[in-house]
Amino acid sequence: MEELYKEFGDRIDFFGINLGYRGKIEEFVNNNRISFPVAYDDGDKVTAAFGALIETNILIDRSGVITYRERGLQEDIAEYLRKVL
Repeated sequence: MEELYKEFGDRIDFFGINLGYRGKIEEFVNNNRISFPVAYDDGDKVTAAFGALIETNILIDRSGVITYRERGLQEDIAEYLRKVL
């Protein structure tokens, strides 16, 4: 995702929503030098609201409409972003 953020971050907003232990997430963010915002989904509320599974990419347009939802590789979402941006 960091590569996607570097390529498209000036045109769209990126947010990482993570499950698991907060300490592990902070460690992962620091160790991988992630520069986009990452939040901890305490109680799985965001995950449940969007029906997201682990490693699900969801794009939401400015109107709040989900325009993309896939579990897949970064190449798949990068291709989609290049088409729509």
